[in-house]
Amino acid sequence: MSAIGHCRALLIVAVVASSSLFGQVAVASADEWRTLPTDKPASADGSVLDRIEEIDGRQLNMYVYSAAMEKVILLEVIRPADTSVPRPTLYLLNGAGGGQDSATWKAKTDVVSFFADKNVNVVTP
Repeated sequence: MSAIGHCRALLIVAVVASSSLFGQVAVASADEWRTLPTDKPASADGSVLDRIEEIDGRQLNMYVYSAAMEKVILLEVIRPADTSVPRPTLYLLNGAGGGQDSATWKAKTDVVSFFADKNVNVVTP
């Protein structure tokens, strides 16, 4: 798969995964994501949310099985400061290495502290 195809596949997985999570969270309490369905509904292509790990009150690791890539992909999520109303989602794609090297947003920037007081969901594959 080309680098562009790889990035495109990751973006599609991120959109599918985050829409299943944030579609429920945005209009409910901050802890609503913990009650995701246990039957793990899949997208049309077979991609499915595998599991979610809470890092702290604002950060989650979402693991999504990508049918296109035939493996589980990690999505790092920073939730908004205020989750009482719907918030936009920003997708921060990694560089040419696709996050497989050390050039990730968390490793090379202060992304977590920068978004600490921002009311936006941030998803990084």
